[in-house]
Amino acid sequence: MDRPSRWVCVACAVLAVGAAGCGDDKPTGPAGGKPTAPDAGPVAPVGALVARDRPSSDPGIADLQQKLSAWRQTGRLDTAKENWRLSVPMRPTATFDPKKTYLWVLQTDHGTLRVRLWTEKAPKHAANVAYLSLIGFYDGLTLHRVMKGKEIAGGCPVGDGLGTPGYGFEPEYGDEKANAHDRRGLVASTGIGGATDDSKFRILLGPDAAEKPLSTVFGEVVESDTVLSALEALGTEKGVPAQRVVIQRADLEIR
Repeated sequence: MDRPSRWVCVACAVLAVGAAGCGDDKPTGPAGGKPTAPDAGPVAPVGALVARDRPSSDPGIADLQQKLSAWRQTGRLDTAKENWRLSVPMRPTATFDPKKTYLWVLQTDHGTLRVRLWTEKAPKHAANVAYLSLIGFYDGLTLHRVMKGKEIAGGCPVGDGLGTPGYGFEPEYGDEKANAHDRRGLVASTGIGGATDDSKFRILLGPDAAEKPLSTVFGEVVESDTVLSALEALGTEKGVPAQRVVIQRADLEIR
């Protein structure tokens, strides 16, 4: 084979390999088309997010939505007002189906966390985050406190941990074992006893026995520890996150 012919063959082979590679050039991992294994504890099959603009098929959540609709019609709940998050009505009660799993889905700009709500142990706290999520209270708020090995805190309407939604309610401790702050991933109120539980929440990054008599544990992160670790990495000694973390949206998922 003469020199020109040899170079033509080599060029064709290179082009063929390149074309094959381009056809398979897809991102991997969560952002691409290839699924990844879950990295947190066992949960039921994936369910559907509860829509805010139409009644839920779950009777308990549908009843909660009806109450909110009535409040809107009477002007008791008006999310169009400036600074509305500082003065919302006390959360209503809700009836949860003991055969179902209710998840609180926190979509942040650093990934999504799913929290299994402890609807039997702390039904008022579960109803509270369900209510606030359905009215869009958490959308756009920040995780204002991150301390490595200790906690992540959010849900403050003014962003510094001192704001409230205009109401507070009593804790739901249950028995001593049920309220133990004994492991990473537990989600608790920020109350200090009495009617001080409100919209704010804490995600434990390790056991915290000192807080056990004060705040109510009302859920546990079941997805994903990867996101939880990414958030923890932003922690500082003073608790101010090294980077701003926004809760883009909070939803409910029923399984």
